[in-house]
Amino acid sequence: MSIEFRCNQCGKLLRTGDDTAGMEARCPACGAVVPIPAAGASATDVQPHAATMTSSPVTPPPSPPGQGGGASGQAPGALPTTPAGGPTPGRFQPAMIDFGDVFARTWNIFKDQWGMCLLVLFLAILFNLVVSNGLPHGGRLIGTIVNNRELGAFLSGIGGLVGGVLSLWISIGQTLIFLGIARGDPVDLGHLFAGGPYLLRIFVASLIAGIVMFFGLLLLIVPGVFLALMFWPFYLLIIDRNVGVVDSFDIARRITDGNKATVFLLAMVTFALTVVSAIPCGVGLLFTVPFFSLMWPVAYLAMTSQPTADQR
Repeated sequence: MSIEFRCNQCGKLLRTGDDTAGMEARCPACGAVVPIPAAGASATDVQPHAATMTSSPVTPPPSPPGQGGGASGQAPGALPTTPAGGPTPGRFQPAMIDFGDVFARTWNIFKDQWGMCLLVLFLAILFNLVVSNGLPHGGRLIGTIVNNRELGAFLSGIGGLVGGVLSLWISIGQTLIFLGIARGDPVDLGHLFAGGPYLLRIFVASLIAGIVMFFGLLLLIVPGVFLALMFWPFYLLIIDRNVGVVDSFDIARRITDGNKATVFLLAMVTFALTVVSAIPCGVGLLFTVPFFSLMWPVAYLAMTSQPTADQR
């Protein structure tokens, strides 16, 4: 059984499982959060404000920070489960992934979205170059103008710190866009600047992951590689499920169980093809870098049983 209702902002016809009655859902067309009516309610109970009549699955909104991404009533950090009958968009469960399937699904999406992927990467790289180089240089320039070397060094350090934070902010926005492309959601370049709500958690989680993996690499490299394969989706989990730092590592550990060998193979192929594509004047990077930037969100969606754009 399913519940059909219309978004009260754009009028889009939405459909979700009857077990979500009484919850709230985010409209995939306009992003508005709308209440899900009781099972059996007519789709015309909510009058549309627009003439959009197409059908689309509804994605429940993410949970508050630190409370996991499951249905209402789940304990913090609990991995959401999928009802019998197949995965529902917005909910996920661990799934084994296949190397060829991930590549094929990525290609099916990439061949239609290459231009957007390349544009997003170009803008993100350009922004990072400006802030990571311009801010420290600006600090040194001020020190030169006022003839105070110590002040210049201090301002340069502050500029570097601010530049690093801004680069992380844009990186989150870039990931938001690639995740949306992989899922088939509407995206625009404005999402590059939408990473603010996740910035602190991703900063803390990245710092913890970096420290843990660094010490793992010191222990004959293998433990560091193992930890990287275990925890790599934490970044995407914070963005996609809006979970806290600890929950992101816990859920990452569970969804990568049984998938580490495939993820390792994906990583090796990513590295090899990126290096090879850089040899002929770097022209190949215009294809490989956007492709692999999209591949990892696709792999994440596949290993959490979430549908990708090519399945819609």
